[in-house]
Amino acid sequence: MDKLNVVIIDDDSVCNMLSVRMLKKFVHADFSVFEVAEEALNFITSKKRLPDYIFLDIVMPVMDGWEFLEELKNELGVKEITSNVIILTSSIRKIDESKAVYLDCIESYVNKPLEKEDIEKIFKNHLVAQS
Repeated sequence: MDKLNVVIIDDDSVCNMLSVRMLKKFVHADFSVFEVAEEALNFITSKKRLPDYIFLDIVMPVMDGWEFLEELKNELGVKEITSNVIILTSSIRKIDESKAVYLDCIESYVNKPLEKEDIEKIFKNHLVAQS
């Protein structure tokens, strides 16, 4: 099985560490982690192909998750992002969850922290281990 390419974008370094640790238990993937959305944007747009999955926090300074998605579409010159976007957030605003429903690229809306059940649902066809 080929490795998946997973990008995590969250300004919380502890959450990033926990997410990667949890994901590595179940998914065979290469992980790229960013605490600054602009750095992730530059990384993704410099690659020849989009990552398979993008875990994205909504509430971040300077460029939030929604702005990141809009800017990524602009940079790529596309109408839709073909990566599976997982909103991984601590946001309790109902408007954020509602907005996620209307964007085709968003596969899941998950509250932090990332749990085993979330991973099983998101990666149902890519799981490598169960514990």
